[in-house]
Amino acid sequence: TAANDRGQIVGWAENGVHDPTCDPAFQTLQFRAVIWGPRGDMQELPPLPGDTTSAATAINDQGQVVGISGDCGIAVGGVSARQMVLWENGVPQRIDDLGGHTWNTPTAINNDGVVVGFSLPLDQEGTINYRAFVWTKEDGINRLEEMPGTIRSQAWGINKRGQVVGRSDQRPFLRRNGVMIQLETLPGADEALPFAVNDHGSVAGQGQTADGDDHAVAWLKK
Repeated sequence: TAANDRGQIVGWAENGVHDPTCDPAFQTLQFRAVIWGPRGDMQELPPLPGDTTSAATAINDQGQVVGISGDCGIAVGGVSARQMVLWENGVPQRIDDLGGHTWNTPTAINNDGVVVGFSLPLDQEGTINYRAFVWTKEDGINRLEEMPGTIRSQAWGINKRGQVVGRSDQRPFLRRNGVMIQLETLPGADEALPFAVNDHGSVAGQGQTADGDDHAVAWLKK
């Protein structure tokens, strides 16, 4: 799912354990977060106590890793993302969420240890009305506002300047200096998903055309 400038890669991998918390229609074997070193060495990152599975979603140049911890479920999201995790030196620490028990997912971490992602509020249990957030060790979790007229949001990327990209419903945004800016979509379409923003403020992601096809897109800083 991610790599840093030290050649470390994170993601997840199955092991040989048949996990009863899995949904057998989708998944039978347990999976765990993994970090691969630049020489291909592989280290398992354990879930939080009481959970059976974990997955890593992002890593920074300091080697801090974020991801999810929970039941096996379907291997992504849902109950697999019951809790959010920060691993430092392989040790899991819980990240604050917005109160719900599913879909709590950190998606990116910058070199200052600032984490973004999306989390389900307790009053939205049973829905997919998750909310974008920013988290730091000092201030905990802070929910980001949605674009006007939308009801859910996801943050997907953050750069060293603290600029955040994501989408609110299907509308792509860049949050800069505390202000939400709606990004353009491809001609004739109203949907796009920005995944990452570099330190110069250029954004990469996916955009949908007017006929419904998906394409890789870039929003370049002007």
